[in-house]
Amino acid sequence: EEKVDKEENVEEEKVDKELDDSSEIFKKINVCIEDLAAGRTGYDIVFHNGDHVYRAKPEFLKDHKKRCGYYVLISDVTSEHRYIERMNKYNEELQEARDKAEAADAAKTQFLAQMSHEIRTPINAVLGMNEMIMQETDDEVILDYAEGISSSGQNLLFLINSILDFSKIEDGKMEIINDEYDTVALIMNLVSSMSSRAEAKNLKLDVKVDPDIPVKLIGDDVRISQVILNLLSNAIKYTDEGLVTLSIGVVKTDRNHVPVTDNVNIPEPESADKHTMYGDVVLHVEVRDTGIGIRTEDMDKLFEEFSRLDQTKNHRVEGTGLGMPIIYNLLKLMGSEINVESEYGKGSLFWFDLKQIVADKTPIGDYKEKVRIANTRAKQEITLYAPEAKILIVDDNALNIKVTRGYLKICGIIPDEAMSGAEAIELIKKNTYDVVLLDHMMPGMDGIETLFAIRKENLAPKRTVFVVLTANAIEGSREMYMEAGFDDYISKPVELKTLTNKLEGYLEVKS
Repeated sequence: EEKVDKEENVEEEKVDKELDDSSEIFKKINVCIEDLAAGRTGYDIVFHNGDHVYRAKPEFLKDHKKRCGYYVLISDVTSEHRYIERMNKYNEELQEARDKAEAADAAKTQFLAQMSHEIRTPINAVLGMNEMIMQETDDEVILDYAEGISSSGQNLLFLINSILDFSKIEDGKMEIINDEYDTVALIMNLVSSMSSRAEAKNLKLDVKVDPDIPVKLIGDDVRISQVILNLLSNAIKYTDEGLVTLSIGVVKTDRNHVPVTDNVNIPEPESADKHTMYGDVVLHVEVRDTGIGIRTEDMDKLFEEFSRLDQTKNHRVEGTGLGMPIIYNLLKLMGSEINVESEYGKGSLFWFDLKQIVADKTPIGDYKEKVRIANTRAKQEITLYAPEAKILIVDDNALNIKVTRGYLKICGIIPDEAMSGAEAIELIKKNTYDVVLLDHMMPGMDGIETLFAIRKENLAPKRTVFVVLTANAIEGSREMYMEAGFDDYISKPVELKTLTNKLEGYLEVKS
């Protein structure tokens, strides 16, 4: 081959070590050169020699831009190769860690679903049977015992809901759903839920309601209630004597500090076309107690998950330690924040301001009078009575069937019962039902499989309403069941009022 002109400035790479098994290496290089000569370009070969790695790259030799031969550039790429190996190993480890994290997350979701089901199923039986006792006895002593069972059962339900809600927040699956709500009803439900707990500790629950609050607002009343219930629950829990005060009002224009994000965009409810909206209002909510207070050095730990402050003094206090983190995160999702003022040994004040849309600007006026009227109406309510309704209960738990049967008995309904999917299908083949209350997690054929089989064979008329009655209450459950073909969803534990309200929508009510 002719020598390359020095002006071509070809760099030389020298390999200091003698190449082992060079005949094989040069055979590979010759193949590369032959391919290059045949016009197959764009690749090189990598080979190992001892502890080193080399790259051989054939190139054309040119003299005044004319090809005059070939040369092979051999480079030591050991460090590059080792770096790539390390990166590949790191990526593999990263992928393995990601796979493990995803598997752990899936396992956690499955565990929570199972835990929710396993705990809610017996709670449903306890609260349901207890409701039957309260409905069927006038004995004051027994009613007092029943109230205690109801209170403890609701506390247990509150704990499991806290764990599930915290999991939703962690996974980023907690949604804020805004719709119209009645402010008096919201406050009444809060007081009703917490009054028995305060009475059990001989505490006074004082309620102060601003008469200027609009009667109807638009926001997520479920999450607002959850925040206030957590605040009240903590206040009662950490107060042994004195009182707990709930104050709800609207922020006046002369208020100096309004810690609500001004640029919060409150999404309009899905049914926005049904509402006449009158601008915004900022709700001001305070929960004050005369309890143990919080030490200054513990303030930073207040919102830590699973954290309990002042363990020595509070070792007998029950709870998960998730209440304050849930409050913090829910308010953050709604564009607000929690504020704390406390003096150790004397009590605490928790408060927040929350922007809401006004749906009806009429002021609520005298709250106590509104409560009196509402209670009078409640006593005059006629219980659903539909003796001719045909309802099928499907559940593998005999106690749960007994509870639902008891609820329906109050409505004058005698239901059919099945303890498996297969048994339910046989009954549906023989009878026409208005409503089928179908449990999900059953051995053999579960609720979804049972419904699929019924729909596939057209065993029930279109007017039959299929309602999943399930202890599965994790985020996305309702959507999952709707997609599976159910007409509605009721989570356990089932309340009598919830079931009768649903039935009123399904049945032709007969008095």
